[in-house]
Amino acid sequence: MNNLVVNRLHAYVPHTYEVVGLEPVGSACFIKTRPVGAGMSGYRDTLVLGAGLSASWADVTRPRAMEEHYDCSGALKIHLRMAGYSSVTDGGEVPHGVEALSCSALLQPRGARKIEIFGTGDRERSVTISCTRAYLVDELGLDAGRYGGALGRYLDDDPVAFALFRAGMTAAMQQAAQCFFEPTDDRHMRRLLLQARAEDIVRHFFACMPTGDTAGEVRPRDRAMADRVAAHLDDAFRDPPSVRELADQAGVSVSKLSRTFKAVHGATLSEYLLSVRMRHAMALIRAARLPVTQVAFEVGYEHAGNFSTAFRRHYGVSPRAVGVTHRGRS
Repeated sequence: MNNLVVNRLHAYVPHTYEVVGLEPVGSACFIKTRPVGAGMSGYRDTLVLGAGLSASWADVTRPRAMEEHYDCSGALKIHLRMAGYSSVTDGGEVPHGVEALSCSALLQPRGARKIEIFGTGDRERSVTISCTRAYLVDELGLDAGRYGGALGRYLDDDPVAFALFRAGMTAAMQQAAQCFFEPTDDRHMRRLLLQARAEDIVRHFFACMPTGDTAGEVRPRDRAMADRVAAHLDDAFRDPPSVRELADQAGVSVSKLSRTFKAVHGATLSEYLLSVRMRHAMALIRAARLPVTQVAFEVGYEHAGNFSTAFRRHYGVSPRAVGVTHRGRS
């Protein structure tokens, strides 16, 4: 196991990290790595499991803008970003943004490279589940014909170019990801817990993927339309137009808009709007330290109670608790 891990290390961690510990647990192995760059702090740890499944989790702060390079093993990588922002490319594609509280998946052919770009002072907190095609098809029995687009081609063993697509972060995904950051003294129990949580994330991810008639490729024109609607919601989240108004502006039916938007952004229109509002609310609480009532008004809620309920469901903590915690750290 140790030789296998060392030989494939950079499929799990960037080239600029060093191994500080290897701990076999049965057929699995924990890898502890730390960033080498000047001023960088934190860690990126990995649990390599059998049958083509592994999980990595990171809590890293970077003092300056930088790029990190990975080798590509050809696996599907399901990425849950808990905090921080970055962009991902293969060097040829326009960088794709990865935001906090998002779920995305990356597909690249074996032997390609992944470049991740971070800004100055950004703190990344994330969990990545890596699944080989053999694991998904042979171990789990997933059917390529059930899915369309890049995912369907991948499962059908048709080499894919760089493809990054969104799945939408669910509360269940957040809860599963949080377990990776909660230490457990018993390494055998920790292995079992994290393997179960990794499989939970895979399950929730595929539950979000469209199937059947809704799984086909989104035409560039429709993708551009969905992106324009998303940009409109980004700007008008305090007083958003109705779905009917958005559809009329886009020149499509409500059902067409709803279906296309979900296929492109991995979330319904209402889910996307909620995510935008909650992201702005979190920023206001942390940066401006505004009262909850004012934050609610700033992000489009008439009643603070409704806002607090939505915030707690989205983040798993009350806005007041976030404000108290942030003030305590200042």
